[in-house]
Amino acid sequence: MKFLKIHAVSDRLILRHKCLVCFKALSVPARLRIFEYIKKKGKANVTSLVNHSVLRQPTVTFHLNKLVKAGIVDKKKAGREVYLQIRKICPNCFIFAK
Repeated sequence: MKFLKIHAVSDRLILRHKCLVCFKALSVPARLRIFEYIKKKGKANVTSLVNHSVLRQPTVTFHLNKLVKAGIVDKKKAGREVYLQIRKICPNCFIFAK
């Protein structure tokens, strides 16, 4: 993980606000389990997530949309299937930086 050099108080406030987006999205246990599954597999589709978890498809889709909106997961559609993978560099949080 890279260490960021923060120069001003305003930079700290901006960084704290942006990181809250990722932390808030991953604070729900179901989303954290989904995130860990996708990270472990590298790439997953909604069907495999539903089969892996005890959640129903609409619930999994709801949580995935929250992760996509937070910028943690990328979503690509191929026909009827939706494939997901973890973003290599999260635009809102330094945690996912290389």
